[in-house]
Amino acid sequence: MKKAINWLTAVLFLALPALATLVIVHIIYTLFGHFYNEKETLLYFIVSQLSVLATVFAFRNIQSMAFMNLPKLRLRPTMISIALGLAVWAMAAILYTFAYPGAHPRIRNNYALCLSVMFFLVSPIVEEMFFRGWVLCYMESKSFSKPTIILTISTMFYLYHWTPVIPFYSCLDTFALSVLTCCMFFKTRDIRYCILMHFVLNFMNSLIAFIPYLIS
Repeated sequence: MKKAINWLTAVLFLALPALATLVIVHIIYTLFGHFYNEKETLLYFIVSQLSVLATVFAFRNIQSMAFMNLPKLRLRPTMISIALGLAVWAMAAILYTFAYPGAHPRIRNNYALCLSVMFFLVSPIVEEMFFRGWVLCYMESKSFSKPTIILTISTMFYLYHWTPVIPFYSCLDTFALSVLTCCMFFKTRDIRYCILMHFVLNFMNSLIAFIPYLIS
């Protein structure tokens, strides 16, 4: 019974932000009839990130924020984090090419510019604090095995970023990123390496969109 309760609690914590995101997508579609207008997407991004933070701090007494203790960064895991972030970005670029052949990402207005900046500055910190820093520590404290933790968190991380209007394989890079960041956290016990890896991926994605905006 205790194990079942631990599972239910962990899945509930993981599901809250994902469910909030799906609700927001549904509301946007209902009100505006589409998903990809930059103005509504910016609102969707902000609220989804806030839902993640709200979940963390609403239940902060259940799991201590031990991952916030920050020793000095080490060179080797820092370089590995950067390299893995670039590797996942390359994977994302390939998947995007298959999902949207002939598409060229381009920032078209100030809403999209703001979204792009927030995308690589905000989401690596917020999402890593929640998925790797907090939920991972909670599941670990309840004696879940490492493979179970990695598979559960990575599946929910994938679902958090995927919506039914896009091909399922176009978000597989998020699953790969989650697996790598979970492993990095188990190895280093420092959330900053996970944030760095996530940041490199998002920065490269945003940079591709910035280039035509800057030269036009």
